[in-house]
Amino acid sequence: MTDGLPDIVETVSDESVRLEKTLRDLRDLNTAAEAYQDRVESMDETERELFYQGVESIRTEIAETDDPAALLALQETVEETVRSPLQQVARESLTALLGRLQPDLDEDARTQVYEQLEAKVPEDLQVATDAYQDLYARVGDFDSVLVTLVAALVERQPSILVLPRQELLPVVDDIEARHATLDTLEAEFGGIDWAPSLEFTGVERFYDDGTDDIDVASIRADLENIESALETLNSYGIDVQDIVQTDVSEVYDEAPLSELVQTISDTRQTVTTAAETYRTVVGFMTNLENYDCTEGPFDSEIDDLHEAYSSLQGHDYATVEYLSQSVDEMTDRIDQFAQTVSERLEAQQELVEELAGSEATTASIPESRFQTSPLPQRQIRNDPVDALSEYAELHDWLRSELDADLESVDQESLFELWQSLTKGNKVEITEDNQDAVMALANRLSVSVILTSL
Repeated sequence: MTDGLPDIVETVSDESVRLEKTLRDLRDLNTAAEAYQDRVESMDETERELFYQGVESIRTEIAETDDPAALLALQETVEETVRSPLQQVARESLTALLGRLQPDLDEDARTQVYEQLEAKVPEDLQVATDAYQDLYARVGDFDSVLVTLVAALVERQPSILVLPRQELLPVVDDIEARHATLDTLEAEFGGIDWAPSLEFTGVERFYDDGTDDIDVASIRADLENIESALETLNSYGIDVQDIVQTDVSEVYDEAPLSELVQTISDTRQTVTTAAETYRTVVGFMTNLENYDCTEGPFDSEIDDLHEAYSSLQGHDYATVEYLSQSVDEMTDRIDQFAQTVSERLEAQQELVEELAGSEATTASIPESRFQTSPLPQRQIRNDPVDALSEYAELHDWLRSELDADLESVDQESLFELWQSLTKGNKVEITEDNQDAVMALANRLSVSVILTSL
């Protein structure tokens, strides 16, 4: 008796519990059997044949068993029978893949990988087998560099083989994608006349040098812009193509891909800017050649510009940076010249305006070629001949109006004196400027303050 119940009642209760558990286990076995059936149906022909060979020995035993406990005891055997062909095919697929990759793995590493593989459940074995077979087919199309890269990856991390779908395939995908990008990049360089002939797909360091995604379209645009700039410079007699080729080749030989990409971008910026600036310089100097400055205003400044321009054209440039610097220096000379012309022309115009109000003025004022006053430097750079011609006309008009001897009065000194006085500054009369002061005093009201020494 237990808790007042007869022994038979307790026995029946215990047996009922046992039978209920057995019934649940049989239901689980039935569910597992359906899963085994699905698994067998999804096997390929080789796996299915291996399964049938293994299950033949227990087929009769299962059919003749009417003892639930005995039937349940066979579940592990059935599961192993299902797993066994998957293990064998997975092992064979991995062995085939390693045979194609030929990684340098020691025996302990190989054994550990195979043991971890065979311990997988059937579902994971099938996933691994599919991944191995996929990789085997893809590696067969790889060139030697890609095979070496994947093999090196396996050598560094053998455990990556245990989870090929999750860990190995994504890395191989990245390597293939980089290979496709490098192949396109190689073609882009091959299609540009100025570019050196470079190999990218066969260089291992370009696959794992820390470079992020490569914008091939941007590189293509840079290469084309460099080519256009080099053609522009060459049309003006400046040939730096070999220099650019050498610069790019040296970076290619020594630096990571990211630095090469940056070098191409920097070269594009330098060369295109130099070409565009040089075009502007040529336009200005070509216009300036149409002006006869013999013994006229700015003759020395214009001679200096022509001399600097000739040096720029005839120089043998060792680097594109030196070319860019030289062009910038020439541009600075032109800008300084334009500024000087603008300042003097402004002083001329102001003095002419002042003299024009005088009753003593007899000659008509030359008509201005420009609508703005003072004249912007940009307009002088665009129309240097018109600006210089107007300056010369005003120069002659002022000489006539002031009745000043050109031998004794330098108009530049005259304009500097005029500008200083109009700004309210005091000017000390010296031996150098007294002729200019007297020329102005003859026509304009100039106050003279005498001081004792």
